[in-house]
Amino acid sequence: MKSTSTITILLAAAASVVAPVQGREAMLGDEDNGQRRLFFKDINYDDIFQRCCKSDDVENDCKCPKRESTEKSKLEIWFKGEENAKTYEQKWVEQCAEGGWLYKKANPNSNPN
Repeated sequence: MKSTSTITILLAAAASVVAPVQGREAMLGDEDNGQRRLFFKDINYDDIFQRCCKSDDVENDCKCPKRESTEKSKLEIWFKGEENAKTYEQKWVEQCAEGGWLYKKANPNSNPN
């Protein structure tokens, strides 16, 4: 009986490690196999910034399913309320703007003031 419990716990732990890898991969897009990004590898923020913030064809270049979405995160609605929650598109615009999180990651030598 103890071995069954141990195996169940180990399987649950293994599943919890794999889930973040799949989620991160899906949110970053499906580039060619040589450029797949996992949580333990370096992420090229400049590449994401150029494709998702500076491109003239963001819809096709960015490859992020939420980039231009007018949906609001259920978690953010729960914490902040419907009226204060931002859409995914609003969050992307803020992060791409000068001083935004993605802008800073892509331009580490920028001086925001």
